[in-house]
Amino acid sequence: MSRLNFLIFCLGIILLSLSCFIYLGNEGYDLSKELLDEYITSLNIEVNDVGRLEEEINKLFETGKFIDFIGRSYYIFVFTFVLGISSLFYILHLYVDYYFFVKNKFIPMRFILATRRSIYVFLLMSLYFTNKVYILPMEFNVGLILILLVVEVFFLTFRTNTENVVDKTI
Repeated sequence: MSRLNFLIFCLGIILLSLSCFIYLGNEGYDLSKELLDEYITSLNIEVNDVGRLEEEINKLFETGKFIDFIGRSYYIFVFTFVLGISSLFYILHLYVDYYFFVKNKFIPMRFILATRRSIYVFLLMSLYFTNKVYILPMEFNVGLILILLVVEVFFLTFRTNTENVVDKTI
């Protein structure tokens, strides 16, 4: 493979290491403690009333207002983690494509296909982490997945004939 692929692999490893460092350093969501304390005091929850506190936090998740209490480091963690996974998926896709298809059948490498599928991985993982914090409507989630499937089927069905031609001169 090329130097660019090696750099993308190194970038993926660095981004995953950075995201682990951010996650372990901030203990998950990195809540804005000042805003959460103000919210809890506005509800007049007593110190020993853990059940009501859990109920109120669950209401925050259900209404989608939990996103107001999340710090910037959670967003940085999600972006670096998802981008790192996507870049490693890109490299894995290229290597699988090379060793199982290109090497034995003399067809060219399909960088655009690997790029498109790594973008799909990026979008789907971003959707997953978005749904952890801000509950999106089910129609949006299903719609995005269906759009990605339709685009993939479209590209696989209407790809150019040059990708399907095997070089018989070798």
